[in-house]
Amino acid sequence: MTLTNDKGEQVVIAYDNKKEELSMDRTKSGITDFSAEFPVVTKSPTYGKIKTLQIFIDKSSIEIFDAEGKMGMTNIVFPTEAYNKVVVKGGKAKIYPLK
Repeated sequence: MTLTNDKGEQVVIAYDNKKEELSMDRTKSGITDFSAEFPVVTKSPTYGKIKTLQIFIDKSSIEIFDAEGKMGMTNIVFPTEAYNKVVVKGGKAKIYPLK
């Protein structure tokens, strides 16, 4: 899944079913040049197959939870404008924006 904005900033979230691993790539997420260690791909074991993820996105953070409670991941991001597009490949997604 890719979260992106009109400036081309993006966060890529990927699930590797074989490795049972979730990753979040924030290397192109927006402002990253304040630290050489910030633009990274973070990874988390999923402790089994994932069927459903819950993803919460706000102005400066992305939180991902396995609906069965086996895994959670949080990343801080600094986009210069809000992510306004979601592209999902290889799976199904239901998007529930907060009003």
